[in-house]
Amino acid sequence: MTIISVAARGLGLGVILGFAVGCAGEVSRPAVEGKVTYKGAPVADKTISLVKGAPPDIVSKTFSLGPDGTFTGEVPEPGDYKVVIGESLAVMEGGKSKAATGGKVPAKYAQAATSDVTWAVKTGSNKREIELKD
Repeated sequence: MTIISVAARGLGLGVILGFAVGCAGEVSRPAVEGKVTYKGAPVADKTISLVKGAPPDIVSKTFSLGPDGTFTGEVPEPGDYKVVIGESLAVMEGGKSKAATGGKVPAKYAQAATSDVTWAVKTGSNKREIELKD
């Protein structure tokens, strides 16, 4: 065996081990899915934000609510999140949508500080029906 072939084998092994260690350190994010309703009707064309912590250590993730009030995605980490309902991106940019003409929800859900809905998100898959109340 030559020095070059020994070096090539060592380099190849190093790359494989580095890849294996890199993959082992990957953390899976908790999956969330659910449906938001108010007075029995789906909350459509708005956003739902899951907000954890207080400044300066806030962790949050925002999802679009579909026409049937459903959402799906991942949050950065497990923990206790406040549920916040906001306007859709189309409304915030001045576009026309159902949210602009109706679909009002109580104002308390517009901020984490006033929302009374919390969600204890665990590692793995999390599913929840969220009924907003006056």
